[in-house]
Amino acid sequence: MFDFTDKVAIVTGGTRGIGRMISKLLIDAGAHVAVIYRSNDEKAQALKNEVAQPEAIKLYRCDVSDSEALSSTLETVFNEFWNIDVLINNAGIWLATPVMNMDKSIRDETININLKGVMNGCQAVVPFMAQSGGGAIVNVSSTAGQRGEKNYSTYAATKGGIISYTKSLAAELAENNIRVNAVAPGWVRTEMARQAIDSRSSEILREVPLGRVAEPIDVAMPVLFLASEAAQFITGEVLNINGGSVLCG
Repeated sequence: MFDFTDKVAIVTGGTRGIGRMISKLLIDAGAHVAVIYRSNDEKAQALKNEVAQPEAIKLYRCDVSDSEALSSTLETVFNEFWNIDVLINNAGIWLATPVMNMDKSIRDETININLKGVMNGCQAVVPFMAQSGGGAIVNVSSTAGQRGEKNYSTYAATKGGIISYTKSLAAELAENNIRVNAVAPGWVRTEMARQAIDSRSSEILREVPLGRVAEPIDVAMPVLFLASEAAQFITGEVLNINGGSVLCG
């Protein structure tokens, strides 16, 4: 559906859930994909073994919260491919942080990965994209960043920050022909959220007019759209992917 032939795309958190599906679809669409993951070598290798063109995927172990390590990794990607066309900032964690007894280490880890990780990725990739004549960045936010989420205030704050950051960079980087957009998924049936979805299934489904929980492909396809030439005049947009549960612009 989308043509990424000979494009070079980076996907952070690209070995699980939504990121895994994005990586696979990009490869199917002809891209060379640099997948960045934090620690699970087994899942990373399993992804490479699954795709039809394993030569089109390269794996890079890196913690996105480490700005120096991520900058070095993206420099390696650029030197190996001599181009970076697309960055998908997908890496993130979802951990409870109730304010009355907040675990500050979890709070800080959430901020470092979810928000600083996106900032680190954008700051590292922009010089390479500008040098190449432009590119597309898609950041993965959440409905929690639009309306908040009980007991997950830090997560919601990071996802709201991503939305503001996306809009700011879209205005700033337009002169470099770099488009910056975001998606805001609701509930998605991934390994990270499966237990919560199963335990609250009836409650969740009552909130979704389309009557089901999203699958990773429901998010991955809109991400590819925003990264593709089909969206060449779209920047600063937050695309809601929630089955109608949150109706906001």
